[in-house]
Amino acid sequence: MQSNKEHGASLPDERKQTDKSLEAERSKTDTSLLAGRKRRERETDEAVLSNRIEADQVRNQTRLDSDSSTGPNSPDSDELLLQERQSADETLDTERRRVDAILEAERMQKENDERGLFRTERKETDKNLTNERSKTDVEVSRGKAELTTRDEFLAIVSHDLRNPLGSITMAADYLCEKLSYTTADEDTKELLDIIKRNAGQANRLISDLMDMERIAAGKLSLQVKTHITSEIIQDSINSFQAHALKKKLLLSANSEIYAVPVVKCDRDRISQVFSNLIGNAIKFTPNGGSITLSARVFDSRVEISIADSGPGIPEDMLQKVFGRFLQIGKNDRNGLGLGLYISKMIVEAHFGRMWVESKLGQGSTFYFTLPL
Repeated sequence: MQSNKEHGASLPDERKQTDKSLEAERSKTDTSLLAGRKRRERETDEAVLSNRIEADQVRNQTRLDSDSSTGPNSPDSDELLLQERQSADETLDTERRRVDAILEAERMQKENDERGLFRTERKETDKNLTNERSKTDVEVSRGKAELTTRDEFLAIVSHDLRNPLGSITMAADYLCEKLSYTTADEDTKELLDIIKRNAGQANRLISDLMDMERIAAGKLSLQVKTHITSEIIQDSINSFQAHALKKKLLLSANSEIYAVPVVKCDRDRISQVFSNLIGNAIKFTPNGGSITLSARVFDSRVEISIADSGPGIPEDMLQKVFGRFLQIGKNDRNGLGLGLYISKMIVEAHFGRMWVESKLGQGSTFYFTLPL
């Protein structure tokens, strides 16, 4: 998503490109016209030369015929010969002028025809230029309108939706305290749990939409600092431990995480990555399964993995799981399918990479790297 300023700046660039194309087209037309003119002049000169050679041949033949018919002993031969030659020369000159006039007229006609065609082509080019500029202006105006609409939409999502959700959560928390949650009846507990769980889920969906728009606009900001790798991992495990216990899942980290040095990252964003990956692992791992987090130093980077004992991912889906709005499970409608996409973008913003390895029936392992 570009800014209004970037869209506004594109209009002069579009016009410069269009003007450049117009100049190139006109230069091409001028070159074609000049080449045509030179070709016509050459053809005309060749025609004139050929005609004159032919006329000279006729004149010479006429003189030879005249000389032989007059005879050398005729008293009037010299005078007759002179008269015939003069007449032949006048006829030749007249013919030459006539041919020259015809050729010149043809040359002018061709030139006028090409000039008319040239003017028609330029008019068409100018018309296309005007249409292109009008189209560019419309697209820029439309882009500004779309940008305004998207900005307004984001403002509504971030403010007008989050505020009432915050009020719902606060009200649920207040009821829990007021009713002494430990002594409340089971129906009340269940209703309060539903309220808090769905309000939290709605907030996560809003956060995912906001993050997707920030990524699209290139505005995903990071607050990079030095952090202890094992602390980030352990905090993430603690956040999901209660959720994992409900499904009797063993959620743990191996001892290798404590041997990994510090990393440079935005802790909140990387915690978001862990949240998405661990949350997915819990969702798809059947009761009684296990989820294990590991970390190691590899190629001047820290490589972190989250392995589960779930059903695995089909091979044809392995390259698609990081797409936007993708639901791996056919009946999975607990989110927008943005978690893995956003996680991958966050990792890449840290100059790392994310990938997955999986076999059906043997579970999946998601990997990502961070700089030391």
